[in-house]
Amino acid sequence: MTRRRRPWLALAGLLVAVGCGAPAPLVTVGPSARPRLRAVTPTTTPAPPVAVAAPTSAPPPPATDAPVPATAAATTVPPAPVIATHDATLGALAPADAPIPVAVDAGGAIAISGPVVPAGVDAATGELAVPADASVVAWYEYGPAPGQPGSAVLAGHVDWHGVAGIFFRLDQLQPGDPVSVTMSDGSVLGFHVVDAHLVGKPELPRGEVFARTGAPTLTLVTCGGEFDSSTRHYLSNVVVTAVPD
Repeated sequence: MTRRRRPWLALAGLLVAVGCGAPAPLVTVGPSARPRLRAVTPTTTPAPPVAVAAPTSAPPPPATDAPVPATAAATTVPPAPVIATHDATLGALAPADAPIPVAVDAGGAIAISGPVVPAGVDAATGELAVPADASVVAWYEYGPAPGQPGSAVLAGHVDWHGVAGIFFRLDQLQPGDPVSVTMSDGSVLGFHVVDAHLVGKPELPRGEVFARTGAPTLTLVTCGGEFDSSTRHYLSNVVVTAVPD
């Protein structure tokens, strides 16, 4: 089977900005009135002098408009966090340490059965590196495993050098047909078909087929449709979608 472009993963970076606090506001002292003394003219014989006690508090200081700066509070700026990065190319991504598929069986009226092997992307063509063996199914090991969130992709040849491939009759699967996947830990996961259709290779919805999030699905893919003898490639893909029982 053929796929024209490699699905790529994008990593987003994280930027943390640390702001400094504004300086403390300035304090201004406004003007204040002084008390006034008024002379009194006596109308009778002056009385003997009487001692007057001195004021108990000093008059306010002279008015001034000069600003008096307040002491700014010390601000401690924490160091910027270290942002970890790593190579995001497909070849640098390690497969998840979890059980992987080792065999697939499908069919109601038909029977599809064979071993499953992990596969990546062919560096020369950018296509899924399906083994040159018509009896083997490739699991895209840099995507989800069957039963995990997202779309687990199993791809196989429709034929190979005149030999019918394991997915030769994949287009005959119908909604409701059972699919089971045997995992490397001995467990068997059950699925059933919910959709099967033919789609032109340029229109293949790669974002859905290779989805890494969402409800667990199993996507079975092979070549189909018209065969271009000049390029020796099929022009379409058969895509079967199954969900857990």
